[in-house]
Amino acid sequence: MISNVNSYNNNLMKLKKELLIPLSIIISSLIIAAALYMGTTLEFRSKLNACELRHEGELKRIERCKMAVSFGHIYGKKRNKKDKNKDKKKSNNS
Repeated sequence: MISNVNSYNNNLMKLKKELLIPLSIIISSLIIAAALYMGTTLEFRSKLNACELRHEGELKRIERCKMAVSFGHIYGKKRNKKDKNKDKKKSNNS
């Protein structure tokens, strides 16, 4: 009876050791995935937060601002007049 319990414990310990590596790989990949997601959405989340703070209490403006942020049209790189004129000329030529 005691030998059966000891063999069961030994088999259980071997099984635990065999599962440690795959389990650690899964956990580390989840941590890396979460870090990548947070890193890639940082700019979007900061723009969205600024939008909500700027238009606090105005639901229509917040919704329009959210749509603009999701398409990347707000608070982005400012263009100067030369770039705008170049874009107008290109659109007129086509």
